[in-house]
Amino acid sequence: MPDEVSAFTFRTWLRAGNAEEWEPGHRLLLYVDDGGNAAPQAVSWGTVDGAQSSLALSRDLASCSGHHVTAAGDVREIRGELQDRASDPLDVERAGGHEFDTETEGTAGWRPADRLRLLIDDGTELPLRRAAWRDRAGNAASVALRSPSPSGNADVTDMVTTVWASAEHRAADEVAANLVDGTHSTWFAPRNEASLEFRFPRPVVIDQYVLTSSGDAPDRDPRSWVVHGSTDGRLWRVLDSRGGESFDDRHESRPYRIYVEPRAYDRYRFDIHASNGDPHLRLQAVRFLAQSSGFTGYRHPAGHDPVAYRGGGSRRNHRPCGWAPFRRACPRSRSRTARGTWRGSGVPSRCPLPAPGRGRRARVTRPRHAPSRGRRPSPSGARSSVTAARRSRTRTVSARPGRTAERSTR
Repeated sequence: MPDEVSAFTFRTWLRAGNAEEWEPGHRLLLYVDDGGNAAPQAVSWGTVDGAQSSLALSRDLASCSGHHVTAAGDVREIRGELQDRASDPLDVERAGGHEFDTETEGTAGWRPADRLRLLIDDGTELPLRRAAWRDRAGNAASVALRSPSPSGNADVTDMVTTVWASAEHRAADEVAANLVDGTHSTWFAPRNEASLEFRFPRPVVIDQYVLTSSGDAPDRDPRSWVVHGSTDGRLWRVLDSRGGESFDDRHESRPYRIYVEPRAYDRYRFDIHASNGDPHLRLQAVRFLAQSSGFTGYRHPAGHDPVAYRGGGSRRNHRPCGWAPFRRACPRSRSRTARGTWRGSGVPSRCPLPAPGRGRRARVTRPRHAPSRGRRPSPSGARSSVTAARRSRTRTVSARPGRTAERSTR
């Protein structure tokens, strides 16, 4: 295949320190198209958890080597062997990457530039925070992705203003609002089924969410749940379903990507249907990661001075099971409904997305305790309940039934 823009799939191995043995790593997908027509020579990236990776491709593009620094600071070597190469950018465009309308700044001001299509998937399911690359023609670029949060960070959990739970343990201060307060405090429910609802001040497109296990018994971790989104609290759209989930360690944070067509909601609800065996539920934290709204960076054309580079209008697309690398290892196959199957013509039994070129109508549901005439549901569970008098932190509480506990953003 000629030296041109392509989508590369590498099988990778990792080696720590001076160890002699290589351990299998995640599959790595690379696709960078900034308007040039040259294959990449080197690529580096960072994810929202702080992990960093950098690698260079061989002359024949059949292998790669580099290094990876974990979020904890551990350094590992990387090597990879080419597993697949696709030249059709339309397939990659639907593969879960970003697409931006871009501009560069010159002496005459900002001018439109070629569209940027970017896909770097290292198997962790964590969103990109930054990326840099250099192609074989000598052109280089670096971008830092932005999100709708005031800080530009992908983590928009601090924007949550209200947390509601159908069950919690108020006497021990193990309330639902603890899930977003950034501490090691936990939420405890004296049952193995419960609902959690998080409200934002304005609609936000959530790309991923992260659950953190508590330090308690693993049997109390959630095992299956369904995530919904809503703009009015009455009609809810299914965004993600999981079943058979478990955590490997205590206080472990695990990301989950939402693969349905992205839309903005100001309410997100988790219906937890089962624990891992215990009659109770416990969870330490829930975090929300937003879809990128653009990027800031620079471009350095070969033989020229670097110029400012920015982009907006990010469009995150679905992963089609029709593309060969995803047929072998489609990450969506880990998603299941509560019954463990997905319905749809021409779609693999466990894949929640439509086949390429086919639409899928949003599945809209009503809450388990459907309100009448738009009133707030009032299940028998408790609300988040630490008063400002008891604790000068962020929550306010009303003892009246049917009211939610609000978390201030002060």
